[in-house]
Amino acid sequence: RGAGFTMNFHEPILCLSSGCPIPSGHGAVYQTYRDYDHMDLNSYWSYMLASLAVVTTVWGSWRAKRLGLRERGKLLYQQVILWGAALVSVAVIYRLLGAGRINVDTTGLLVLLMLTFATFVDGMLVSWKLYVVSALLLLTLLMAAYVGQFLWIILLVAVVLIALVLVFVVWKIRHYGAD
Repeated sequence: RGAGFTMNFHEPILCLSSGCPIPSGHGAVYQTYRDYDHMDLNSYWSYMLASLAVVTTVWGSWRAKRLGLRERGKLLYQQVILWGAALVSVAVIYRLLGAGRINVDTTGLLVLLMLTFATFVDGMLVSWKLYVVSALLLLTLLMAAYVGQFLWIILLVAVVLIALVLVFVVWKIRHYGAD
């Protein structure tokens, strides 16, 4: 992987629609090829990061107002620093991809790791519930890194875990709302 290394973005992907051109022989699952452009992936992760930053900042501001905390300006400052640094980290990761130092799979895992870490740190600033979100992101990262062949099982487990977290949060809100 020297300076002359070029990346091939023609990778097989799975398609669940009947319109996919190449059947893989596994029932309704078809295999096809798509050109991956790392700039599209960069845009996806940048939008994901920005939307998470906006949601957690608004949530933290609302929570600080509801709890009567006076340091809402400090929270906004901390959020701008945290999510700004995360956005810069994503940009650096994609510069490494563009330079040929890392591949597409590693890039996705690094960005997800950085997003997991930023969400965990934001849990200290906004709410403990972001610890749960970061744990789910970390679980997703570990499963994506080590057990890619069990994608449907991972998806099912993630949906069940998210449903359990939502049930717990609703129960907690109702339990404390009844007091």
